Amino acid sequence: VCGLNTNFQMYSDEFCAPLYKAGYAVLRFDNRDTGLSSHLESLGNPTIFANIFPRLYQPQRVYKLEDMAEDAAALVDYVQIAEGSNKAAAEKLKFHVAGCSMGGMIVQTMLLHSEIR
Repeated sequence: VCGLNTNFQMYSDEFCAPLYKAGYAVLRFDNRDTGLSSHLESLGNPTIFANIFPRLYQPQRVYKLEDMAEDAAALVDYVQIAEGSNKAAAEKLKFHVAGCSMGGMIVQTMLLHSEIR
């Protein structure tokens, strides 16, 4: 999962190729409002300060880390179901997840708030 203000290309082909060659499927994606994802400009700019200091700084938030974690988990679920022959088979697929910077915060939130996979 990418960090603040970076897109999926942060994880270059050169970085991902050895993982793929080792037998891992690699899923790279853009978080909300970055890269090739949807941009929610009409809703205002999100701010990291509200996520880091939620009790001290509470401007109107467009979305939270929990929302971005749900996005990542939903994408993993979608890919697993697409790869599995049926839902039961897909539920048995295992995966590793990694993130850098804010992506690391998203990954931690995803793992804290989602079912054990």
